[in-house]
Amino acid sequence: MNKKFNIITLGCRTNQYESQGYADQLKSVGHTQAKSDADLCIVNTCTVTESADKSSKAKIRELIRKNPKAKIMVTGCLVESSKEMRDELQGLGDQVEIVSNREK
Repeated sequence: MNKKFNIITLGCRTNQYESQGYADQLKSVGHTQAKSDADLCIVNTCTVTESADKSSKAKIRELIRKNPKAKIMVTGCLVESSKEMRDELQGLGDQVEIVSNREK
């Protein structure tokens, strides 16, 4: 079955490069990129400012609303900022999975 994915990239060039790599890998196994009705959403977060934190969390909540059946994988600097932040992100929904930078 052809699965659809969506990748949201916030922050630096490293995140942009990594996200392109995720897209390339997913396409190589037959998945297609889509903005809505995705089966998998990846949010590559930034935490350089408080505004970036808020933007990352807002994007995650938006993806949950727009893709209620999708697995939402959250990675990047925000998940590394603190245990409390990881817990908060995990608390956004059962479909959210936290992926540490080491596990990418």
